[in-house]
Amino acid sequence: MIEFLKTPAVKLSLAILLIVGIVWWIWPRAMPPPAETLRQNHPLGFSIIVPPGYEVKIDQTVDDRRAGSITATDHSYRSFPPMLTVFMFRDGEAAQKRLSELKFSPASFQDRPAFFYNAPRGKQWLYRIVTEVDGKWFELGVALPEYADVPNHRWNEYLQSFRYTPPTPPATTPTN
Repeated sequence: MIEFLKTPAVKLSLAILLIVGIVWWIWPRAMPPPAETLRQNHPLGFSIIVPPGYEVKIDQTVDDRRAGSITATDHSYRSFPPMLTVFMFRDGEAAQKRLSELKFSPASFQDRPAFFYNAPRGKQWLYRIVTEVDGKWFELGVALPEYADVPNHRWNEYLQSFRYTPPTPPATTPTN
């Protein structure tokens, strides 16, 4: 029996099985379709569904450009992890400044006029969409370690899950 294990055919078969096992172990898993249970809501009224297993950060920091953001990151990658982001611009002027920084092209998103950017930047591939919803400007994006045809990829389904519902102001009690 031990002599059988030493034959070239068995050694070759074991080597192939080992290689296939390693490739299977490190090969990226297929991204599942968006699940409504994974929707992340920002207090400013916008939301997006994030892929399972992604770490989510909801930021309410206001700066000269942003009013708040949702960032989902896949930390299973050691460097340049895939990220899904959406942020609300402070105002239309900040959105216009962003559009002038990168070469955005006219497009459409969720049946609204929009602008998109799709190109490498540094060591990541960026796909960005800037659009206006109910007078508020948003930038949605995907940053990937390699090129993906985002409009024809599962990533587009996640981007299309974006929603904005203006928050309702708190009720006040009348004073007499």
